[in-house]
Amino acid sequence: MIEIDRKILCFKKKEIWFSPGPFDVKGYDHVTFHFCSQASSLPGFQMAESNTFGIDLNRDLNVIWEQLDQTTRHQITRARQNGVKVRVNQDYEEFMELNRRFRESKELHRFQVPMEEMKRHGVLFVSFIDDKMQGGQLYLEDDKNMRQVISVSRRLEVDKDQGKYIGYGNKLLVWEAICHAKKAGKVFFDLGGYSDEPQLLGAKQFKAGFSKDVYKSYKYNKTYNKAFDTARGFYRFLKRIKI
Repeated sequence: MIEIDRKILCFKKKEIWFSPGPFDVKGYDHVTFHFCSQASSLPGFQMAESNTFGIDLNRDLNVIWEQLDQTTRHQITRARQNGVKVRVNQDYEEFMELNRRFRESKELHRFQVPMEEMKRHGVLFVSFIDDKMQGGQLYLEDDKNMRQVISVSRRLEVDKDQGKYIGYGNKLLVWEAICHAKKAGKVFFDLGGYSDEPQLLGAKQFKAGFSKDVYKSYKYNKTYNKAFDTARGFYRFLKRIKI
């Protein structure tokens, strides 16, 4: 389980990752639980349910490899043959800039994990060809779980043929992350959820190449100080207009 304390204006917020379910906390104005495995009706908590593809890491790595679909295995092999190099826990600033550009081009909401949190709670995998970053994926982890939270690439900045090979590199990054999680003794690898929204169906198909096993994931929020919600709305407005 990961616990992160944040401050928004004068309010204290706690974020908790990978807890089985929610629980009350003291001394905070708001608490958010991310990626819980259990549904709960604990009073005062708002629950949101989502689906994710996951991989049981209690199996042998060769078995996991063979259960990837054939196209995914082929493209991972092609990425290696094409000279894609993977770096781990390096190039944070370049990755953050790539994330900004990618999300703008896809018209996705802005989302960035602060660098200190990446280093403390995450594992960053980035791909390079000829010393140029092609893609990157950030995973959060505790002692049992590893979940993808950001996946971006340059494929929207290049022509279709180049984009295809960048996509192969993205699949290599996922496989390297699976191998890392297995070696580190994790028991569950979470591909980061999926959406059926039209602009995100490609990401769903990409992830389904690694696992067809669907798991439920739950997010919980509880506000202890009603003024927090007002302040949070104002804070988001300021960020949106970049004051």
